[in-house]
Amino acid sequence: MAKLKEYYGKTLLEIEGGKIKEYYGKTLYEIDGDKVKEYYGKNIFEIDGDKIKEYCGKTLLEFDGEKLKRYCGPTIYEVDGSKIKEYCGKNLYEVEGVLSRREWMALLAILFAS
Repeated sequence: MAKLKEYYGKTLLEIEGGKIKEYYGKTLYEIDGDKVKEYYGKNIFEIDGDKIKEYCGKTLLEFDGEKLKRYCGPTIYEVDGSKIKEYCGKNLYEVEGVLSRREWMALLAILFAS
């Protein structure tokens, strides 16, 4: 079972067995080499150095509002108020809010439509 821990006052997810789980115990991401997979097993991103790429190999563009953002800095991506951040490979992700299944479907639609 995934355990929660604090990092600078914010709740983080702990990695167990290569999986990152959300608070309710559902698998949110899986890490397989350099690939990040979403819960349903589809590859969304590849991490190549400081670049974030779409599964089909396209480099993500920067958007506003509800859309995905790409950064060269510590923030990997941000979706509608839910931020996932990288912390020097130790505390890999920070989740502020959890995307619903509907939001994931909208995210996938944005990704694969571009």
